[in-house]
Amino acid sequence: MMPAGLWRARHAERARTIMATDRRFRAARRIPLPDGCDDLDRFLVAAYPVITVRDLANLLGVSEKAVQRYLAPLRARGIIQPTARCYNPVVSDADRATVAALVAQGYSKRIIAEILGVSLARIRGITEDLGIVAQSQRPRPTPYGTREVAQMFCVTRPTILRWFARGWLPDLRPPGARRPAITCWWDMDDLVAFVRDRRTWAAWSPATITDPTLRAIAEQARREAGGQWMDRTEIARHLGISPASLKNWSASGLFARCEEGYDRTLWITHEDLAAMDLMLIEADRHGLRGPKRMQFIHASLRRRFG
Repeated sequence: MMPAGLWRARHAERARTIMATDRRFRAARRIPLPDGCDDLDRFLVAAYPVITVRDLANLLGVSEKAVQRYLAPLRARGIIQPTARCYNPVVSDADRATVAALVAQGYSKRIIAEILGVSLARIRGITEDLGIVAQSQRPRPTPYGTREVAQMFCVTRPTILRWFARGWLPDLRPPGARRPAITCWWDMDDLVAFVRDRRTWAAWSPATITDPTLRAIAEQARREAGGQWMDRTEIARHLGISPASLKNWSASGLFARCEEGYDRTLWITHEDLAAMDLMLIEADRHGLRGPKRMQFIHASLRRRFG
């Protein structure tokens, strides 16, 4: 077993390395201490008020019990006050703003501590300084989470996360809480804006929305839009041609001027549908069949959609 003096010499060398590389403790080498104190003592005096004993142990590569053993003589000689707090970190304005924003959304202190990855005591201290109260465990102003929205639209939670990743649902989390592990919450105004955004319409159906008010808003928005999202198979079925033919036409540049949306759907206006119906009527009036009919429809679509 290595003698205690050699262990302390090794830890003192580690303390000198930390003071030379960590800007938080560079001033520790200039701390005046009584005779008999070494660089390990200087490091402990500088670090003890600002980081935890656990962090001290991690920095030195020793156990917490060993740190307490090194601190005991400093406390006995009055160099470190016995009543000094072990952890008294400086709270920045950004931390206060983040905590205030989370409290405004209705998160509890415990949830805020989990979001920010700090101790509950620190959050309590910040909220006491700000004079605010956090009680609930979920946001009151934004009551719809990922699970609730998934149930409302009759889809899975991963689907909601994909919609969120596409930017269809806003990120209301404060900057300090924008991590994948932290769930999102939305209010009814956000969901109304979602169902009115025609980019999202191909991903869901109004008939599956369980909330009657939101379903009525979604149906009205689609009626007033003047068009609908259609995939190429639906367009081919409407024109009475094979999907393979329409796919080949699309590959050659057909529908280049059409707006393309979710899952390669195309935005087809009511005027476009009426024009397609006129194409079919003209083809029937001229008695076109087989290849001639296909050529006529292809040429008509080119003129309409590019």
